Amino acid sequence: MDFRLKLGDDIIKGTVDRVDKTDEGIEIIDYKTGKSKDRLTADDKDQLLIYQIALNAIFKKLPEKLTFYYLNNNKKMSFTSTEKERKELKEKLKEKIQAIKESDFSPTPGWHCKTCDFKDVCEFKKI
Repeated sequence: MDFRLKLGDDIIKGTVDRVDKTDEGIEIIDYKTGKSKDRLTADDKDQLLIYQIALNAIFKKLPEKLTFYYLNNNKKMSFTSTEKERKELKEKLKEKIQAIKESDFSPTPGWHCKTCDFKDVCEFKKI
């Protein structure tokens, strides 16, 4: 399901893999092909929180259950969110959008440096 989420004057577009209506309400499912996780971090959850915020705007009902479905081992990781988490994410997204508009592309070295196209010339790389 495609969506457009309006944040202030800006729009975030995306696609949700699956939306199910269950006895408990609406469940958002995102399929993953990588290794399943034992625990989700706040950053892991951001993707599904964006979907939840967007679908709440579309359906006028908050999806209750957010699920990552790991295809490699048929494992599901589900969670719910709080109003505080959704509000904090909206603010974080607005800040990131503003940084993009201001061309603030400060380096963010980390694990992803080993696959970066610029690792051979970047002074900030971490390998």
